[in-house]
Amino acid sequence: MIERSQPTDTTRPRPGTRTRTLAFALACAWLAATPCQAKGELYRWVDESGTTVYSQRPPPGTTPAKPIKLDPPPPAAQVEQADERLRGQAERDADQRAQQARDAAEERQKAADQVARQAACAAARRNLEAFEKHGNERLQTAEGKIVTFSKDELASQKAEAQKQIKEYCK
Repeated sequence: MIERSQPTDTTRPRPGTRTRTLAFALACAWLAATPCQAKGELYRWVDESGTTVYSQRPPPGTTPAKPIKLDPPPPAAQVEQADERLRGQAERDADQRAQQARDAAEERQKAADQVARQAACAAARRNLEAFEKHGNERLQTAEGKIVTFSKDELASQKAEAQKQIKEYCK
């Protein structure tokens, strides 16, 4: 027996499920709107066991039956209008889902940008602290390298760190 190493996510629909659901809904709506005409008459009666029966054939024997009149099918123009309304609704729904997906992606990007901004702010503050705390021209980088700065380069690095703090630490 092979076991799955990852649990399956049953909350997310399988790929193509929405398309199949939409196609099924459109087919059902089309069938409901399509004119359907029974040939002959439709009969209704109650059999010996008390069950109501509907049939295109009259009941056997002498059981009394009531003929049922069927409404005429809707005009073709009305069916086409209903079909057009359904297609329009399906397009609006698809557009709405696409807009929601774009909005969600934008929100995720904003959150990622905020995290990156906070990380850049923290790094700029650490840099400024290092330049001010260790005012000499030799500093050790995060990788462990010793870097030598002239006084002008050190002042430039401090100014750059202050600029980054203003930009990222809003």
